[in-house]
Amino acid sequence: MITILGFTHAGIALFLGLFFLLSTIGRGDGYGYLYVLLLFLGYELLYKTLLHSQLMYSFSFLYLPGHYYNHLLYPCLLFFVYSVTRAPFRLRIGHWVLLAGLFVLIVYQNYHGLGLDSAEKQLLLDRFYADSRPGAFNYWLNAESLLNSTLLPLSFLLLSAYEYWQFRRRNTNLPKQTLLNILLVVLVVFYLFHQFSNVLYPWLYQISGYSMIEWPVDIVFLSVVILLLAVIALLVNGGASFLPPLKYASSPLDQDQYAKLIARLSEYIQKEELYLQADLSLKEVAQNIQSNPSYLSQAINHYLGIGFKDYINRFRIERAKQALLDPQNALLTIEAIGQQCGFQSKSTFFRAFKKETQLTPKQYVAQQKSSNL
Repeated sequence: MITILGFTHAGIALFLGLFFLLSTIGRGDGYGYLYVLLLFLGYELLYKTLLHSQLMYSFSFLYLPGHYYNHLLYPCLLFFVYSVTRAPFRLRIGHWVLLAGLFVLIVYQNYHGLGLDSAEKQLLLDRFYADSRPGAFNYWLNAESLLNSTLLPLSFLLLSAYEYWQFRRRNTNLPKQTLLNILLVVLVVFYLFHQFSNVLYPWLYQISGYSMIEWPVDIVFLSVVILLLAVIALLVNGGASFLPPLKYASSPLDQDQYAKLIARLSEYIQKEELYLQADLSLKEVAQNIQSNPSYLSQAINHYLGIGFKDYINRFRIERAKQALLDPQNALLTIEAIGQQCGFQSKSTFFRAFKKETQLTPKQYVAQQKSSNL
Protein backbone atom coordinates (compact mmCIF):
# COMPACT_ATOMS: atom_id res chain seq x y z
CA MET A 1 0.00 0.00 0.00
CA ILE A 2 2.87 2.38 0.79
CA THR A 3 4.41 1.63 -2.61
CA ILE A 4 1.11 2.27 -4.41
CA LEU A 5 0.60 5.50 -2.43
CA GLY A 6 4.11 6.72 -3.29
CA PHE A 7 3.95 5.93 -7.00
CA THR A 8 0.45 7.42 -7.30
CA HIS A 9 1.32 10.77 -5.76
CA ALA A 10 4.70 10.89 -7.49
CA GLY A 11 2.88 10.44 -10.79
CA ILE A 12 0.38 13.18 -9.90
CA ALA A 13 3.18 15.61 -9.02
CA LEU A 14 5.26 14.86 -12.11
CA PHE A 15 2.27 15.00 -14.47
CA LEU A 16 0.73 18.21 -13.08
CA GLY A 17 4.10 19.93 -12.69
CA LEU A 18 5.16 19.15 -16.25
CA PHE A 19 1.72 19.83 -17.76
CA PHE A 20 1.23 23.26 -16.16
CA LEU A 21 4.87 24.22 -16.66
CA LEU A 22 4.74 23.50 -20.40
CA SER A 23 1.37 25.21 -20.74
CA THR A 24 2.71 28.45 -19.20
CA ILE A 25 5.90 28.77 -21.27
CA GLY A 26 6.03 32.35 -22.50
CA ARG A 27 3.00 33.31 -20.43
CA GLY A 28 4.68 34.06 -17.11
CA ASP A 29 1.67 33.49 -14.87
CA GLY A 30 3.75 33.68 -11.66
CA TYR A 31 3.08 30.10 -10.56
CA GLY A 32 6.00 28.56 -12.45
CA TYR A 33 7.92 27.92 -9.23
CA LEU A 34 4.96 25.96 -7.86
CA TYR A 35 5.07 23.68 -10.89
CA VAL A 36 8.85 23.24 -10.59
CA LEU A 37 8.35 22.50 -6.90
CA LEU A 38 5.87 19.77 -7.79
CA LEU A 39 8.43 18.26 -10.15
CA PHE A 40 11.14 18.24 -7.46
CA LEU A 41 8.81 16.73 -4.86
CA GLY A 42 7.49 14.20 -7.38
CA TYR A 43 11.02 13.06 -8.19
CA GLU A 44 11.95 12.87 -4.50
CA LEU A 45 8.86 10.79 -3.73
CA LEU A 46 9.58 8.53 -6.70
CA TYR A 47 13.16 8.08 -5.51
CA LYS A 48 12.11 7.15 -1.96
CA THR A 49 9.38 4.82 -3.17
CA LEU A 50 11.83 2.99 -5.42
CA LEU A 51 14.16 2.57 -2.45
CA HIS A 52 11.40 1.42 -0.12
CA SER A 53 10.01 -1.12 -2.59
CA GLN A 54 13.52 -2.30 -3.60
CA LEU A 55 12.60 -1.56 -7.21
CA MET A 56 15.69 0.63 -7.23
CA TYR A 57 17.56 -2.51 -8.37
CA SER A 58 15.77 -2.12 -11.72
CA PHE A 59 16.48 1.62 -11.87
CA SER A 60 19.97 1.66 -10.36
CA PHE A 61 20.98 4.55 -12.67
CA LEU A 62 18.82 6.77 -10.43
CA TYR A 63 20.53 5.65 -7.23
CA LEU A 64 22.80 8.31 -5.79
CA PRO A 65 24.29 7.93 -2.28
CA GLY A 66 24.04 11.23 -0.42
CA HIS A 67 21.01 12.52 -2.32
CA TYR A 68 20.73 16.16 -1.16
CA TYR A 69 17.41 17.27 -2.62
CA ASN A 70 16.84 20.05 -0.05
CA HIS A 71 19.38 22.17 -1.90
CA LEU A 72 16.81 22.64 -4.65
CA LEU A 73 13.51 22.48 -2.76
CA TYR A 74 14.02 25.36 -0.37
CA PRO A 75 15.30 27.89 -2.96
CA CYS A 76 12.33 26.99 -5.13
CA LEU A 77 9.96 27.66 -2.22
CA LEU A 78 11.70 30.98 -1.54
CA PHE A 79 11.40 32.05 -5.19
CA PHE A 80 7.73 31.08 -5.14
CA VAL A 81 7.25 33.38 -2.13
CA TYR A 82 9.06 36.15 -4.03
CA SER A 83 6.82 35.59 -7.07
CA VAL A 84 3.82 36.33 -4.84
CA THR A 85 5.25 39.27 -2.89
CA ARG A 86 7.28 40.93 -5.64
CA ALA A 87 5.14 40.36 -8.71
CA PRO A 88 6.40 40.41 -11.36
CA PHE A 89 9.46 38.56 -10.01
CA ARG A 90 12.41 37.71 -12.23
CA LEU A 91 15.63 35.97 -11.27
CA ARG A 92 18.47 38.47 -11.00
CA ILE A 93 22.24 38.03 -11.00
CA GLY A 94 22.34 37.36 -7.25
CA HIS A 95 19.73 34.61 -7.57
CA TRP A 96 21.62 32.95 -10.43
CA VAL A 97 24.84 33.11 -8.43
CA LEU A 98 23.07 31.45 -5.51
CA LEU A 99 21.71 28.68 -7.72
CA ALA A 100 25.11 28.19 -9.33
CA GLY A 101 26.69 27.89 -5.89
CA LEU A 102 24.15 25.31 -4.82
CA PHE A 103 24.68 23.37 -8.04
CA VAL A 104 28.44 23.30 -7.43
CA LEU A 105 27.80 22.13 -3.85
CA ILE A 106 25.52 19.33 -5.08
CA VAL A 107 28.09 18.16 -7.63
CA TYR A 108 30.89 18.32 -5.05
CA GLN A 109 28.95 16.35 -2.43
CA ASN A 110 27.77 13.76 -4.95
CA TYR A 111 30.98 13.58 -6.97
CA HIS A 112 31.77 10.03 -5.86
CA GLY A 113 28.24 8.76 -6.47
CA LEU A 114 28.02 10.34 -9.92
CA GLY A 115 31.06 8.35 -11.06
CA LEU A 116 29.80 4.93 -9.94
CA ASP A 117 29.00 2.33 -12.59
CA SER A 118 25.98 -0.01 -12.52
CA ALA A 119 27.82 -2.89 -10.82
CA GLU A 120 29.09 -0.64 -8.02
CA LYS A 121 25.61 0.75 -7.45
CA GLN A 122 24.17 -2.77 -7.28
CA LEU A 123 26.73 -3.62 -4.60
CA LEU A 124 25.91 -0.48 -2.61
CA LEU A 125 22.21 -1.33 -2.80
CA ASP A 126 22.94 -4.83 -1.46
CA ARG A 127 24.72 -3.29 1.52
CA PHE A 128 21.96 -0.74 1.96
CA TYR A 129 19.19 -3.34 2.21
CA ALA A 130 21.32 -5.60 4.42
CA ASP A 131 21.72 -2.77 6.92
CA SER A 132 20.52 -3.72 10.42
CA ARG A 133 21.23 -0.36 12.01
CA PRO A 134 19.07 0.63 15.01
CA GLY A 135 16.81 3.18 13.37
CA ALA A 136 17.41 6.18 11.15
CA PHE A 137 20.73 8.01 10.89
CA ASN A 138 20.99 11.04 13.21
CA TYR A 139 22.24 13.79 10.90
CA TRP A 140 22.68 16.24 13.79
CA LEU A 141 25.79 14.28 14.81
CA ASN A 142 27.58 14.91 11.50
CA ALA A 143 28.82 18.36 10.46
CA GLU A 144 28.16 17.90 6.74
CA SER A 145 24.66 16.48 7.16
CA LEU A 146 23.88 19.18 9.76
CA LEU A 147 24.78 21.83 7.18
CA ASN A 148 22.77 20.16 4.40
CA SER A 149 19.66 19.21 6.37
CA THR A 150 19.42 21.95 9.01
CA LEU A 151 21.48 25.11 8.46
CA LEU A 152 20.97 25.66 4.72
CA PRO A 153 17.21 24.97 4.85
CA LEU A 154 16.94 27.23 7.91
CA SER A 155 18.54 30.13 6.04
CA PHE A 156 15.95 29.88 3.25
CA LEU A 157 13.17 29.51 5.80
CA LEU A 158 14.24 32.71 7.57
CA LEU A 159 14.44 34.59 4.26
CA SER A 160 10.93 33.43 3.38
CA ALA A 161 9.59 34.41 6.81
CA TYR A 162 11.18 37.86 6.55
CA GLU A 163 9.71 38.41 3.08
CA TYR A 164 6.31 37.31 4.39
CA TRP A 165 6.54 39.74 7.32
CA GLN A 166 7.50 42.65 5.05
CA PHE A 167 4.67 41.84 2.66
CA ARG A 168 2.06 41.73 5.44
CA ARG A 169 3.20 45.15 6.68
CA ARG A 170 2.70 46.92 3.37
CA ASN A 171 0.05 44.88 1.53
CA THR A 172 -3.61 44.04 2.12
CA ASN A 173 -4.19 41.79 -0.89
CA LEU A 174 -6.23 39.02 0.76
CA PRO A 175 -5.79 36.34 -1.95
CA LYS A 176 -2.03 36.81 -1.84
CA GLN A 177 -2.05 36.70 1.96
CA THR A 178 -4.05 33.47 1.83
CA LEU A 179 -1.56 31.87 -0.54
CA LEU A 180 1.40 33.06 1.55
CA ASN A 181 -0.20 31.70 4.71
CA ILE A 182 -0.50 28.29 3.06
CA LEU A 183 3.05 28.44 1.71
CA LEU A 184 4.59 29.40 5.04
CA VAL A 185 2.69 26.66 6.86
CA VAL A 186 3.90 24.10 4.30
CA LEU A 187 7.46 25.40 4.51
CA VAL A 188 7.58 25.42 8.32
CA VAL A 189 5.92 22.00 8.66
CA PHE A 190 8.25 20.57 6.01
CA TYR A 191 11.30 21.91 7.84
CA LEU A 192 10.13 20.88 11.33
CA PHE A 193 9.22 17.40 10.12
CA HIS A 194 12.75 16.78 8.90
CA GLN A 195 14.29 18.29 12.03
CA PHE A 196 12.24 16.30 14.51
CA SER A 197 12.59 13.13 12.46
CA ASN A 198 15.71 12.47 14.54
CA VAL A 199 13.36 12.03 17.47
CA LEU A 200 10.44 10.53 15.56
CA TYR A 201 12.25 7.75 13.69
CA PRO A 202 14.00 6.13 16.70
CA TRP A 203 10.70 6.18 18.57
CA LEU A 204 8.92 4.51 15.66
CA TYR A 205 11.76 2.01 15.40
CA GLN A 206 11.27 1.01 19.04
CA ILE A 207 7.60 0.36 18.32
CA SER A 208 7.92 -1.38 14.96
CA GLY A 209 11.40 -2.92 15.10
CA TYR A 210 11.83 -1.95 11.41
CA SER A 211 15.26 -0.36 10.98
CA MET A 212 14.25 1.58 7.82
CA ILE A 213 11.00 2.93 9.18
CA GLU A 214 11.89 6.42 7.86
CA TRP A 215 11.12 5.48 4.25
CA PRO A 216 7.39 4.67 4.58
CA VAL A 217 6.94 7.64 6.94
CA ASP A 218 8.63 9.98 4.44
CA ILE A 219 6.52 8.58 1.61
CA VAL A 220 3.28 9.31 3.47
CA PHE A 221 4.43 12.80 4.48
CA LEU A 222 5.57 13.74 0.96
CA SER A 223 2.30 12.39 -0.47
CA VAL A 224 0.33 14.76 1.80
CA VAL A 225 2.50 17.76 0.85
CA ILE A 226 2.20 16.96 -2.85
CA LEU A 227 -1.56 16.56 -2.58
CA LEU A 228 -1.88 20.00 -0.97
CA LEU A 229 0.28 21.74 -3.59
CA ALA A 230 -1.47 19.89 -6.41
CA VAL A 231 -4.84 21.12 -5.13
CA ILE A 232 -3.49 24.70 -5.07
CA ALA A 233 -2.28 24.34 -8.68
CA LEU A 234 -5.64 22.95 -9.80
CA LEU A 235 -7.62 25.63 -7.94
CA VAL A 236 -5.53 28.46 -9.35
CA ASN A 237 -5.86 27.19 -12.90
CA GLY A 238 -9.57 26.67 -12.26
CA GLY A 239 -10.00 30.33 -11.27
CA ALA A 240 -10.47 30.02 -7.48
CA SER A 241 -11.35 33.48 -6.14
CA PHE A 242 -9.69 33.12 -2.72
CA LEU A 243 -6.24 32.66 -4.31
CA PRO A 244 -4.40 35.23 -6.45
CA PRO A 245 -5.23 34.74 -10.13
CA LEU A 246 -2.76 33.82 -12.83
CA LYS A 247 -0.79 37.01 -13.33
CA TYR A 248 -3.11 38.47 -15.95
CA ALA A 249 -1.54 36.26 -18.59
CA SER A 250 -4.05 37.35 -21.22
CA SER A 251 -3.68 41.06 -20.51
CA PRO A 252 -2.30 43.15 -23.38
CA LEU A 253 -0.67 45.54 -20.90
CA ASP A 254 3.08 45.37 -20.27
CA GLN A 255 4.99 46.88 -17.33
CA ASP A 256 5.60 50.23 -19.04
CA GLN A 257 1.90 50.56 -19.79
CA TYR A 258 1.06 49.72 -16.17
CA ALA A 259 3.42 52.45 -14.96
CA LYS A 260 2.01 55.05 -17.39
CA LEU A 261 -1.57 54.19 -16.47
CA ILE A 262 -0.85 54.46 -12.73
CA ALA A 263 0.94 57.80 -13.23
CA ARG A 264 -2.04 59.16 -15.21
CA LEU A 265 -4.43 57.84 -12.57
CA SER A 266 -2.52 59.39 -9.63
CA GLU A 267 -2.24 62.77 -11.33
CA TYR A 268 -5.95 62.91 -12.12
CA ILE A 269 -7.08 61.77 -8.64
CA GLN A 270 -4.91 64.34 -6.89
CA LYS A 271 -5.84 67.16 -9.26
CA GLU A 272 -9.60 66.55 -8.98
CA GLU A 273 -9.42 65.36 -5.33
CA LEU A 274 -11.62 62.41 -6.20
CA TYR A 275 -10.54 60.57 -3.05
CA LEU A 276 -12.75 62.93 -1.03
CA GLN A 277 -15.79 61.15 -2.48
CA ALA A 278 -16.80 58.42 -0.03
CA ASP A 279 -18.63 56.43 -2.72
CA LEU A 280 -15.90 56.65 -5.38
CA SER A 281 -15.95 53.59 -7.66
CA LEU A 282 -13.39 51.97 -9.92
CA LYS A 283 -15.75 52.20 -12.88
CA GLU A 284 -16.24 55.94 -12.40
CA VAL A 285 -12.49 56.58 -12.19
CA ALA A 286 -11.80 54.45 -15.27
CA GLN A 287 -14.35 56.40 -17.28
CA ASN A 288 -12.84 59.72 -16.18
CA ILE A 289 -9.34 58.79 -17.37
CA GLN A 290 -10.69 57.01 -20.48
CA SER A 291 -9.48 53.56 -19.49
CA ASN A 292 -10.96 50.08 -19.21
CA PRO A 293 -12.00 49.18 -15.60
CA SER A 294 -10.45 45.73 -16.01
CA TYR A 295 -7.11 47.13 -17.18
CA LEU A 296 -7.14 49.73 -14.41
CA SER A 297 -7.80 47.06 -11.78
CA GLN A 298 -4.98 44.95 -13.20
CA ALA A 299 -2.58 47.90 -13.11
CA ILE A 300 -3.32 48.67 -9.46
CA ASN A 301 -3.21 45.05 -8.31
CA HIS A 302 -0.34 43.87 -10.47
CA TYR A 303 1.92 46.93 -10.50
CA LEU A 304 1.28 48.25 -6.96
CA GLY A 305 0.26 44.99 -5.27
CA ILE A 306 -2.81 46.49 -3.55
CA GLY A 307 -6.54 46.79 -4.20
CA PHE A 308 -8.42 49.82 -5.51
CA LYS A 309 -9.84 50.79 -2.08
CA ASP A 310 -6.42 50.64 -0.42
CA TYR A 311 -4.98 52.73 -3.25
CA ILE A 312 -7.64 55.45 -2.76
CA ASN A 313 -7.25 55.27 1.03
CA ARG A 314 -3.59 56.21 0.69
CA PHE A 315 -4.62 59.61 -0.69
CA ARG A 316 -7.23 59.99 2.05
CA ILE A 317 -4.70 59.17 4.76
CA GLU A 318 -2.27 61.78 3.44
CA ARG A 319 -5.05 64.40 3.52
CA ALA A 320 -6.06 63.24 7.01
CA LYS A 321 -2.48 63.65 8.29
CA GLN A 322 -2.51 67.28 7.20
CA ALA A 323 -5.98 67.87 8.64
CA LEU A 324 -5.14 66.34 12.01
CA LEU A 325 -2.19 68.71 12.44
CA ASP A 326 -4.02 71.82 11.18
CA PRO A 327 -4.78 74.19 14.13
CA GLN A 328 -7.97 75.29 12.36
CA ASN A 329 -9.39 71.81 12.91
CA ALA A 330 -8.73 71.79 16.65
CA LEU A 331 -12.44 71.82 17.45
CA LEU A 332 -13.30 68.99 15.06
CA THR A 333 -13.58 65.40 16.20
CA ILE A 334 -11.37 62.75 14.63
CA GLU A 335 -14.49 61.18 13.13
CA ALA A 336 -15.40 64.48 11.45
CA ILE A 337 -11.91 64.81 9.99
CA GLY A 338 -12.14 61.27 8.65
CA GLN A 339 -15.44 62.04 6.93
CA GLN A 340 -14.00 65.22 5.42
CA CYS A 341 -11.20 63.11 3.92
CA GLY A 342 -13.57 60.65 2.26
CA PHE A 343 -14.07 57.91 4.88
CA GLN A 344 -17.62 56.75 5.43
CA SER A 345 -17.26 55.88 9.11
CA LYS A 346 -15.01 56.31 12.13
CA SER A 347 -14.12 52.60 12.24
CA THR A 348 -13.15 52.56 8.56
CA PHE A 349 -10.97 55.64 9.07
CA PHE A 350 -9.24 54.21 12.16
CA ARG A 351 -8.61 50.85 10.51
CA ALA A 352 -7.21 52.33 7.30
CA PHE A 353 -5.10 54.89 9.17
CA LYS A 354 -3.50 52.31 11.44
CA LYS A 355 -2.88 49.91 8.54
CA GLU A 356 -1.03 52.63 6.64
CA THR A 357 0.89 54.25 9.52
CA GLN A 358 0.87 51.55 12.27
CA LEU A 359 -0.57 54.30 14.53
CA THR A 360 -4.03 55.50 15.50
CA PRO A 361 -4.88 59.11 14.56
CA LYS A 362 -4.37 60.23 18.18
CA GLN A 363 -1.03 58.46 18.40
CA TYR A 364 0.04 60.07 15.13
CA VAL A 365 -0.82 63.57 16.39
CA ALA A 366 0.99 62.96 19.69
CA GLN A 367 4.04 61.63 17.88
CA GLN A 368 4.21 64.63 15.54
CA LYS A 369 3.80 67.12 18.40
CA SER A 370 6.51 65.47 20.48
CA SER A 371 8.92 65.42 17.53
CA ASN A 372 8.41 69.17 16.99
CA LEU A 373 9.25 70.10 20.57
